[in-house]
Amino acid sequence: MIFSFSSAKAQGAGDLYTGFNGTGYYMQDFYNNIDVINDIAVQEDNKIVAVGVSFTAAWSVEVNIIRVMPDGLPDVDFGTIGVVNYAPPVTGYYEAHAITAIIKDDGKILVAGGVLNENFIFDFLMIQLNPDGSFDSDFGVNGISTISINQSASLAMDIAIDDNGKILLTGTVANAEGMDTPAVVRINANGTLDTSFGNNGVAQVPVIHYDNDFSSIYIQPDGKILASGHISIESSTPFLYYFAALVVRFNADGSFDNTFGTDGIVVHNQNGWDDEFYGMDLNDDGEIICGGFTKTWEDTFDMFMMKFDTDGHPVPDFGDNGVVILRKQPYNVIYDLVVQSDNKILTCGTIGQFGPGDTDFALVRFLQNGELDTSFGNDGIVITDFFGEQDEANSLALAGNNKIYVGGKSLNSAGNNRDFTIACYVNDISTSLSLPVGPREISVYPNPASGFFNIDDCKNAGMRLFSIDGKLQYSATISQEQFRLDISNLPKGLYTLVINTESDVKSTKVVVE
Repeated sequence: MIFSFSSAKAQGAGDLYTGFNGTGYYMQDFYNNIDVINDIAVQEDNKIVAVGVSFTAAWSVEVNIIRVMPDGLPDVDFGTIGVVNYAPPVTGYYEAHAITAIIKDDGKILVAGGVLNENFIFDFLMIQLNPDGSFDSDFGVNGISTISINQSASLAMDIAIDDNGKILLTGTVANAEGMDTPAVVRINANGTLDTSFGNNGVAQVPVIHYDNDFSSIYIQPDGKILASGHISIESSTPFLYYFAALVVRFNADGSFDNTFGTDGIVVHNQNGWDDEFYGMDLNDDGEIICGGFTKTWEDTFDMFMMKFDTDGHPVPDFGDNGVVILRKQPYNVIYDLVVQSDNKILTCGTIGQFGPGDTDFALVRFLQNGELDTSFGNDGIVITDFFGEQDEANSLALAGNNKIYVGGKSLNSAGNNRDFTIACYVNDISTSLSLPVGPREISVYPNPASGFFNIDDCKNAGMRLFSIDGKLQYSATISQEQFRLDISNLPKGLYTLVINTESDVKSTKVVVE
């Protein structure tokens, strides 16, 4: 028997790319409990790194870092069969959180978040891995750095690296009164605190109430540092506080940039309730786009986006005087955003009902002026409901002009757990590209076989063979037009052969006699 397969039908912008794992998404469970991807990053070789947390059976929290191939299969050469795990070396209950990650210029992977110390207070946690997933012994202690700021609670939400290779963490640092303050902390390349930055390594925003943070950071070309999040403000009712959206610009040394906003700070409250920014990026003109949510008097959460000029003023020709609001369901939140190279704004988040109701992955693309981009998805909006209940898209990353990767959590097909989930969508930056392009047939024969399989027209394709229990038996990138796969040492049985080309992934069942 000769088996031939060719590429799938063309797909449009916003479609799940079925060349990724055959479905457009990849899910992974760890402990038969809750697993959540908090951030993803794409390497230069288009491998996808995802970081997040997994709850154990005892409800302790561990860090899991995975790497997935461009075809949607685990990268078995990374860590232990595609996974790097970190759990604090303590007895009893523990928590370690991976919230953000970045791929460094040398290919190393830097992850940041927080870890409970012996006093049950969060310290900054950083993990640096070599490209193969091993812990980098030149960073911290065997690849792990924990930093306590004045013995107060600290948590990293985003990460950036400056031109000198120093690490900037943004998130929260508690002040002397125990209030969480929006803070930027600078770390040396070896994982130690850089006390020459700000006040002994920390730049904090003064606060008047307990709940405040930075969620995003961006280093401008001139070295100035932008951070966005939320800050608590007092309402007209005594002892009642709201969240206001917050954007702050610091000089490179951690001092406030007084040319931005009011003494370096912009505070915006939209509806007299809660507002928060989660994602932030800059366009080609240096304008700042921030996204998150605004709570309304109707008790809904609406997607909320603002554009600021380089001085911190709302840009009047963006949406309604600098503000864009989108409501499709009672619960609508932007968790991350990216300004594409064509200056369209791509956001990811969640649209649906308040818990315990159903929520779905949401991708929304806007034009430069804040209008929905009707060429993307369904009038600018893509909703993905995997298997019902609560799905949450927390992070997005672009791969070239034609792929969008989104990471978060979703209910699995069995309906019993929330799993790590990476979804891959078709994009069309500047090119109106449809994927995949052109048919390519690959033949596998004989089938069944006892000694070898011939694979024709397979140059530059990736090939993997899995046993029926899902274990990888063979993996290779094929450099010639015809490849002979030796199966003489394999047990008899049914196997899955997966071949990925530059534009597609296909699989077939093969039989070893």
